Amino acid sequence: MAESFNWLNPFESIDLGIAEHSDGIKQWAIDHREAIQPFKFFFDGLIQSIERAFQAVPPLVMLIIIVLIAWQAAGRKTAVYVAVALAVLGLLSPEAWPLAMTTLAIVVAAVILAVIIGLPLGILAGKSDRFEAVLRPVLDTMQTIPAFVYLVPVVMLLGIGNVAGVIVTIVFALAPLIRLTSLGIRSVNQSVVEAARAFGATRRRRSCSRSNCRWRRRPSSPVSTRRSCCRSPWWSSPQ
Repeated sequence: MAESFNWLNPFESIDLGIAEHSDGIKQWAIDHREAIQPFKFFFDGLIQSIERAFQAVPPLVMLIIIVLIAWQAAGRKTAVYVAVALAVLGLLSPEAWPLAMTTLAIVVAAVILAVIIGLPLGILAGKSDRFEAVLRPVLDTMQTIPAFVYLVPVVMLLGIGNVAGVIVTIVFALAPLIRLTSLGIRSVNQSVVEAARAFGATRRRRSCSRSNCRWRRRPSSPVSTRRSCCRSPWWSSPQ
């Protein structure tokens, strides 16, 4: 064995069997992909429900709704761009608008699921250094690997379609969502937290909730976000 070992090229004499194990895992996933069909049906049902809701709205009403959302989220100039783009899209072809609503349904479904998954993970990462240290390499890998790479196994298991697009979009959007949520929690001024605790605020009231959330501009934030949602106690709410 020692005589046949090539010290100048040791890699040709060493075989860890990684290729065989990878092929075995791939074949096992293909053989048992029926087990993940319920997840596929769930994603497909969610997309179809959102798509039917969008298709039921008249195009002009949907255009106005989208423009108003763009105006509130990004300003008047962006709203004008969105209005022009949607108008041009509708004028291109009668089939263009339904296809656009299908794409919008896929994006909305992906955003909803990404928030449901990513927001709790971001909160845990912001409150636990150990969990954040474990999660950091996973997020680095998710942001480093191109989306096309993990699109291949998803398509292999679920086939080409809207479900694969939703899953890939979720994976692509999870990393920044978790990172920014964790950063937002860690960037809260500790003196404000101590003041809230001194006034008797519970842990739940110190957390950001939907019912008592304040939108404030934070120009000094290192994150390039337009606005940030932070929880303010009732005694410090602006009059």
